[in-house]
Amino acid sequence: MSEIKKVPIASQTDIVLLRMSVRDAARASGLSLADQARISLAVSSVAEAADTNGRTHGQATIEECRRDERVGTQVTYVARDDSRGHWPQVVSGVKWMVDELTVEQLSPDQVRVTLIKWKA
Repeated sequence: MSEIKKVPIASQTDIVLLRMSVRDAARASGLSLADQARISLAVSSVAEAADTNGRTHGQATIEECRRDERVGTQVTYVARDDSRGHWPQVVSGVKWMVDELTVEQLSPDQVRVTLIKWKA
């Protein structure tokens, strides 16, 4: 079983640390350099989108995932949702970078975004 890393997001610096942590996890899962860049960019774009008016609040969970014969990197990001309906635009902008992306509204003011990139 792989390590699960939790990264609290409370500032722009935390988003940079999140991006680096995702890249490290993707490397450990055996993803190519291009796929490491894709998932880390997708995750940081989601975190940036959640940063409304400079008020970033959230937490990301990074882990290796396995399904059937596949191995990949999964990032689950839970954040306050002050988006007022902009998640479809965010998702359309990053979904091409990952293999799976889901957005779940947990409550009126909280959203969970899950991104997975599989090893090719």
